[in-house]
Amino acid sequence: MRDLDEEELFAHIDSGQFIDHYVDRFVQDVETDRISIYEFDRMLLAEGGEGNIPGEVIWGAIRDFSKHIGMLSDIPDDAEAIRDIQRYLQHLNANPNEQAVSAFFTYLQENYKSITTISENALIEIPDPTAPKIGDYPVVDVILYAHPDGTVMKTVEATLYSASFSVDDPDAVFDHVSQKTPSRDVEQYADDVYQATVEEFRTRLTANLIDDLDGETLTEAGYTELKEEPIPEDVNRLHAGKTASYWQKEIWNVGGVDATTGFARIWFLPDEEVGVVGPSAGDFDTDTAISRIKAELQ
Repeated sequence: MRDLDEEELFAHIDSGQFIDHYVDRFVQDVETDRISIYEFDRMLLAEGGEGNIPGEVIWGAIRDFSKHIGMLSDIPDDAEAIRDIQRYLQHLNANPNEQAVSAFFTYLQENYKSITTISENALIEIPDPTAPKIGDYPVVDVILYAHPDGTVMKTVEATLYSASFSVDDPDAVFDHVSQKTPSRDVEQYADDVYQATVEEFRTRLTANLIDDLDGETLTEAGYTELKEEPIPEDVNRLHAGKTASYWQKEIWNVGGVDATTGFARIWFLPDEEVGVVGPSAGDFDTDTAISRIKAELQ
């Protein structure tokens, strides 16, 4: 099976589903039940900043706009270049009202060529387990969002409330939260979960594909070529819409499949030497049938 890079993967999957699966996988093995999960009230991507300001800014707000997070595409050498953004974010977190949001939005409009709403996103908040609670805990934030090109981006940050807590060092917060993750490194764990989720979706896209297939193999296995038609999206999103030759035979003629109804179906792309397996409905387990069909043709 050819390797499917991340750019191609994200072009053919639902980024919202990817984020949901990431969150489910992430929280499963963290040793605390105090994780909070949010969808951002609003998240924007500002692009096209020129001069000393960062080229891109991501801004998001949660908890009814009471917490604001900003992420920059780059950190300019000139610290003054990001001080305006820092001041806006500090003001937003200290005074989370519509006027403050409007002021920051105006700043983005005046300094960036385009502003795009990011609708697919999530925030995982993991509180520092050692901090005595007085207000909000200092937390590690795992932020996920779908870039307009479809790629799911991930970043890990710490939000501190140093005025109310004895723990106000970001390294300490990371260290404390890391002890609750399997790898004892929350950033590494976030990366591991991301790669595992990528592999999950890569497997989904390629699980019913057969490489190095030819018409002779199909004929010898008892398949009959019926017609040419586009590959349905619900059969395989990676090859959806491509015109393929359609082959089938009764599913009970596939070794290892115990069934009385249904068909083994193959959409064959001769130029790519790829077959797409898509059994019809019947009284059999679909995943088992796909595995058996692939086995007889490989």
